[in-house]
Amino acid sequence: MSIDVRPLSTLEEFRHCEELQERTRGTRASSVWSVAQLSQVRESGGLLLGASESDHPGRFHGVLVDIIAEIDGYPARETVVLDVAEDQQSRGIARLLRAHERAMLQKLGVDLCFWDTDPLRSRDLLLELDQLGAIATGHIRNALGVLRDTANEGLATDRLRVEWWLDSPRVTAHLDRGRPLAHHEMRLHEMSVLTHSSAAASGLRRLVRVEGPPAQRVILIEIPEDLDRVRREDPELATDWRLQTRDLLDDLFKRGYVGVGLIHQGERSFLIFEYGTRRSVLAASSATS
Repeated sequence: MSIDVRPLSTLEEFRHCEELQERTRGTRASSVWSVAQLSQVRESGGLLLGASESDHPGRFHGVLVDIIAEIDGYPARETVVLDVAEDQQSRGIARLLRAHERAMLQKLGVDLCFWDTDPLRSRDLLLELDQLGAIATGHIRNALGVLRDTANEGLATDRLRVEWWLDSPRVTAHLDRGRPLAHHEMRLHEMSVLTHSSAAASGLRRLVRVEGPPAQRVILIEIPEDLDRVRREDPELATDWRLQTRDLLDDLFKRGYVGVGLIHQGERSFLIFEYGTRRSVLAASSATS
């Protein structure tokens, strides 16, 4: 069956949006946006999208909510909700929601959308940096305080600031012309790995050493391949990943690096950082241009 994406505007649709958040985050999650809040988003000019089966439009498999925002005085939209039902994760619904969001924002003349992402969530970062062409421009420690929901319980809410410049050469070459991002064509010897990990009998990896300072233009840092599995099987290990990577991330951004991608090698995940400015990274239209 096909998935349809449509704007949300009625109280009934807002209730379905709230229900999906409760299914994915937990019924008592403090991070759920309520019907009243969603109605206010709509009234203030925000964007609300729902994804559902074409023949069952009343039950959402995915939802996206943007509010009006700015970065350093530059007009933008900020994504505050992007949830996909657990049993629908493999259908590309998040990417489809982002595609509709981009088209609608372009019609409005908005060329920047941003959001905050857990720097240890490889699945989300693969979509955002590698598939959408967004970039990571900063790191915030415990950005949201304590969140009692299924994705954050027991772990500090450190976040990467992710910026999606919808009409930049980087994004248009990748999404509109199908060209690979520059780091896709790089060989491993052209990158420097700053982290060293070891595998336990369970298969979970532990970060054992961090190198520094970075010496190459492109560097890699390892993050968990599946953060939720680590949190579920070894909460102390999840906390250790958080504490060991936060200083490294802070230092990389201070030194002028920008997050540009994520790669999987075997069952391991590595964030890719490139030395340069926001402008220089966004101006790089492709690996072959």
